[in-house]
Amino acid sequence: TMAETENMHKPAPKKANDAERVQVLESLKVLDTAPEEIFDSITSSAASMLETPIALVSLVDGERQWFKSNVGLPGVTETHRDLAFCSHVVHNEHMLLVEDATSDERFKYSPLVTGAPSIRFYAGAPLTVANSSNQTHTLGSVCVIDSKPRKLTEIDKQLMSSMAFEVTKRLLEHKREERGDQSWHAVPYAPPPPDAETAEMLQKISEPCSKNKLAPPPTEREEVVVETEEERMKRMRVEEEAAQVSSLGKINRVDYYMFEEIRNSKGFDEGLKWLKSVMESRRGASRRSSVHSSRGGAAGSSGAHTPTARSVPVSRAQSTCSSQSIPTDTQADVSLLVPVEKRGLLYTDAAHSVLPHEA
Repeated sequence: TMAETENMHKPAPKKANDAERVQVLESLKVLDTAPEEIFDSITSSAASMLETPIALVSLVDGERQWFKSNVGLPGVTETHRDLAFCSHVVHNEHMLLVEDATSDERFKYSPLVTGAPSIRFYAGAPLTVANSSNQTHTLGSVCVIDSKPRKLTEIDKQLMSSMAFEVTKRLLEHKREERGDQSWHAVPYAPPPPDAETAEMLQKISEPCSKNKLAPPPTEREEVVVETEEERMKRMRVEEEAAQVSSLGKINRVDYYMFEEIRNSKGFDEGLKWLKSVMESRRGASRRSSVHSSRGGAAGSSGAHTPTARSVPVSRAQSTCSSQSIPTDTQADVSLLVPVEKRGLLYTDAAHSVLPHEA
């Protein structure tokens, strides 16, 4: 009947060039491969920073969505494409925000909403690639899911977009030497412009702090400012903290961002404690992976690998001048703990690049 037809899940349609999109995805040779630390690091941090029980790197081929990384859905490696929220991201090539799936006509009758995992909130940022002819394809999404309705702030959207861009770059690097393919590049997704008030707040966050620029040498008429005892103690404390973080070795940039969030909200000691725990977990996973590989373990996706999301209640509000932006390098530079004027670096544009300061 018409009523029964209306009360049905509405899957995302396929574009006319979907077969070409799937061909690009398959050419990356990433489908049905083993979990990788870099992707698991991003989904674990997404779940923690956005405070959701589920975070995924989802890739959509012709008939299914497959999870390259999975936090919060133990034992689940894929779903049918028709059920995938991510399919709507692929079709529209835009970030998808569903604040309450029970009120959304596209999803309210989905088995993933009416049954386990009882999706209410969904946010997915597109994984989009382009070639030299500016032809684009969206291969999947980085998404977070909750069983409770909720909203995303503008800062959350920016964070998800950055994570999606990082994942896309990593997907293109996957077996690149083996594939010999250089024709596609990652496309950063820019969320729609925020309202004026939020835009002003984001501008304050992203702009370099003028007070952090290297000061010119004093002239003869200027009085040389002598460092006070309080300033000296503060400088020594910052340098000591930088040394403690440096002693941990190379740090994943997303983990470093999370460390700064915890440090700003709960203090350095709590941030360092969290960072040590995460890095030890990373090393343990790496050792287990090495042992598995040396024993000839299969590289398929049959084994359930579901990194656990750390429930860290952190403030996702604004960073301040003392809390720097995320560096674009894969490994974070722990010298970022040292004030800008001490290390001769200056943050520049919205891409969060780090450049040597030029006087």
